[in-house]
Amino acid sequence: MRRYEGLYGRYSVLVSIFFFILGLIGALGLRLVLILSHYNTFASKLSWYIAMFVLIIFYYYRLMVENKRRDLIIKDRLREKLAGGELSWEDKQVLKRLIDSALISKLRLNFIILIILSLISFVISLILDFIAS
Repeated sequence: MRRYEGLYGRYSVLVSIFFFILGLIGALGLRLVLILSHYNTFASKLSWYIAMFVLIIFYYYRLMVENKRRDLIIKDRLREKLAGGELSWEDKQVLKRLIDSALISKLRLNFIILIILSLISFVISLILDFIAS
């Protein structure tokens, strides 16, 4: 069996694992903020900044993955090729649904919004904590 090669070639699995761990670090950091705020304000703020920075990188990566998937489907005209291929009617319908789902997914928009909101929150907090005080 061939080794998996996704959007990032032979490094796809490693890249995926790296960003999965990065996302977990960001999610954990956000959750630690409330706990740490009861004990140490500086540690709470540090946790928040690290989490926000990590999540901005993570959301940007996820947006790039979704864009690459979408671009491949459009560039290679996969929907059109499936219609004229050697696949059975049922196979074509399943693949068409998968492709349609990727094309109409709001996941890309979700990532754009999350990146923008995270950047805004990050900048506002920096201003409030370090510039305005």
